[in-house]
Formats: sequence, C-alpha cells, structure tokens
Amino acid sequence: MSKKSIAATPSEDASISQVDIDSGKLVLRQRIEGRVIQPKKRVTLYLDAALVEGFKGMASADIKR
Repeated sequence: MSKKSIAATPSEDASISQVDIDSGKLVLRQRIEGRVIQPKKRVTLYLDAALVEGFKGMASADIKR
C-alpha cells in the first residue's frame, strides 16, 4: 500500500526564488548524469542502553517545558 503524495507539484512556469529555498520549501540537489546525488548516508550505530535512556529523558524534559 503506497501513500499518495500531498505535496503540490510545481508548475513549469513558476519561478524559484532564494526566499523559497531559504524557507525550506525547496531543496536544491546536485545531479550527476541526471541522477540526484544522495546527500545523506545510511549508518548503523549501536549505543549503550543507558545512554539511549539518558537522551530519552532529556527529550521528555524538553517536551514538558
């Protein structure tokens, strides 16, 4: 089951301004040979359980503020 995109599709005639990019509406991606260069790399990271619980505690404390 795939979700339908709710993002608006840009018009071919619409101009792109730096304000749109700065506001996060658009992301310019580099391309090589027509393909988008992946800006992020997938990693696997194992952390000590106590460390993870510590970060979870810090996150819940930020939410309560």
